Amino acid sequence: LDRLAWHFETGKHLKRNLEAAYSLYLKAAELGFTDSLVNLGRWLVSGEGLSQDTEAAFHIFHQASLQGSTEAQFEIAHMYKRGISVRQNITEYRKYLLRAASGGHVGAILEISLNHLEGRHAEKNIAKALQWMKTQEGNPRIDMMRAMLLLSQFDTELNQQGIKLLHTLSLTGHAPASNFLSELHAD
Repeated sequence: LDRLAWHFETGKHLKRNLEAAYSLYLKAAELGFTDSLVNLGRWLVSGEGLSQDTEAAFHIFHQASLQGSTEAQFEIAHMYKRGISVRQNITEYRKYLLRAASGGHVGAILEISLNHLEGRHAEKNIAKALQWMKTQEGNPRIDMMRAMLLLSQFDTELNQQGIKLLHTLSLTGHAPASNFLSELHAD
């Protein structure tokens, strides 16, 4: 149901029909599909095709979060961060972001890493940023970022780790890593 709703929502392989999409998401949510709850919540936040209702969206995300949805936890984190239908609360933002990241949500992991790199909503701590990035080892996008971060440090051991990671990525056919290594060897 959720996938069919998505096709109606986006118009992929079916004629776009927001009423049908909403109806299917609602039915799937009633049957306990947490992805449908999250999709309904996102719709309520955007207001596309129906009235915007961020309070209802927050409650829907909360319900999906209680069912273990890391997507819902990530959405709640951002509602707290921006003060959407709740009072802006960085402590709650960090709590829900950590829950999502601990559940493996790649966007949350990346955001926590960036927060540590830039000292936003967390202490500036490169070691913690690297530690969070390492939890997604095997994700080429995050591994490339981790390699660049390792190479940017004034520490020979960390630089060696970065080069080793680039070589590993290059061996898997990751073009940006291969190109970067070629440029390093050209200098």
